[in-house]
Amino acid sequence: MLAGAIRRSSPVTSCLRPALETATFRNPTIWSTLDGLYAKLMRPATAEVSGGMRTRYLGKPFVYPDGTGIGSTISRGVEWDWILRDIVRELLPQESPVVCEVGSNIGASVLQILKARPRARVVCFEPSKRFLPYLEENLRLAGYRDVEVRNLLVGPSRGNHWLYNDATSGSVRDWSHYSERQLVEMTTLDHFWIDRSPIDFLKVDTDGYDFEVLRGGQELLARDHPLIFFELSPHLMQDDPVEGFRWLQSLGYETFCAFAPAGGLLEITLEPSAVIGHAETASHCDVLACQAGLDVASRLKQIRGRAVA
Repeated sequence: MLAGAIRRSSPVTSCLRPALETATFRNPTIWSTLDGLYAKLMRPATAEVSGGMRTRYLGKPFVYPDGTGIGSTISRGVEWDWILRDIVRELLPQESPVVCEVGSNIGASVLQILKARPRARVVCFEPSKRFLPYLEENLRLAGYRDVEVRNLLVGPSRGNHWLYNDATSGSVRDWSHYSERQLVEMTTLDHFWIDRSPIDFLKVDTDGYDFEVLRGGQELLARDHPLIFFELSPHLMQDDPVEGFRWLQSLGYETFCAFAPAGGLLEITLEPSAVIGHAETASHCDVLACQAGLDVASRLKQIRGRAVA
């Protein structure tokens, strides 16, 4: 956290310690703002986007590296993860929800979230040196300058870890099609979110590593009960997805909404096996996990089967 970093910096410790120990600076919102500013000041400058391809997306300029599946899809006029915009609009009524995205890639998904809630307070995690410059550039081109971007891997523990990249994605799994690797810093949601405002919406897309990311945020999930939107890819997972769903159920996540890869709502169910079946049929599906008591069905029924834009 920022406080710890400042206290380790002897030239400023004596000046700022009295202020840091006042009640004002115990406010999570203030700490969140200061922590984000500190990250921007201390993180080495990201390499600028050089070359790449250009198109338009959601009415704004959009850049992407040559060869990426996300970029080529968008260049054909298809909206990537359009379902996120509908979910956020229907289930997050507040104007400035707190949103966390793990695995932001080049920014196509988070731009859908921001399209629905332009004043959302967003933290994006993207560890890949290949995609990070495009994420930051696309946020800038779209006019979202207050999004907090962190060049960190998120997982079940803290430390250093190898990340493997191909043209479209990055993964902690060393699959044969990944052509490069980089050593990155890993954090956990529980560690990162200490002293931050409660989170409302958590989106995870990490190519089979999603449950590991979520397990690193067990305290956060139990405390804040955010809506969780994640990708379920059983063929990429090392553990049985049934165990992951049982763990979510133990934290109070009772209702699961399965979405087709193209975005349409497939089913709202209490049975994890039904969701896993959808994922196995299509190789993967997106899942919205909701706490008990949230009337999801009536809010989402109007988006069932919507065609891809």
